[in-house]
Amino acid sequence: MISSKSKILILLLSLICSCSFYSLKGSIPIHLNSVVIQPTINNTSEYNIGKNFESKLTNLLIDKNLLLLTDFQKADSQLEFSIKSFNDQPYILDETSNQTSVKQWMINIVVSVVWHDLINEIDLINKEISESIVYSLDNSSIISERDNDNIDFVANRSAAIEKCIKNLSDRIINELTSTW
Repeated sequence: MISSKSKILILLLSLICSCSFYSLKGSIPIHLNSVVIQPTINNTSEYNIGKNFESKLTNLLIDKNLLLLTDFQKADSQLEFSIKSFNDQPYILDETSNQTSVKQWMINIVVSVVWHDLINEIDLINKEISESIVYSLDNSSIISERDNDNIDFVANRSAAIEKCIKNLSDRIINELTSTW
């Protein structure tokens, strides 16, 4: 006969062991093992942004080891991206008595993401994700942390584009793993 203390100990051990595999981060559906990434459609005048985005996201998928990248015939799912807009606009103006100049600029990129389950023939994700980054041409007033609007600040335009693409890629990976 097992004593009541032994029963409680066995129950606690089984609870601890069974819960040790649980993750709050989320995961990819169990039946999806591979993905094909369609070429990114760039609907903007910024020539290389589609290629840079696709390269950054592909490398991140490989680094995170989420899904096996494959061709369409072998894929369980498909990712489609379309860069909907690229805006580079004034963010802070410096107004003097004689003139107005732009002190900081803001880049905003909007990407459409569609993740299609080829096995069940459903869209797991179909949404637009945007990211904004602020930069300055003279580096004099750059803040290196996020402000209250959750906008990153960087030193120049090319760094702003690169940071925006990195943030978009990170957010898309989070969307892929938090779907379930």
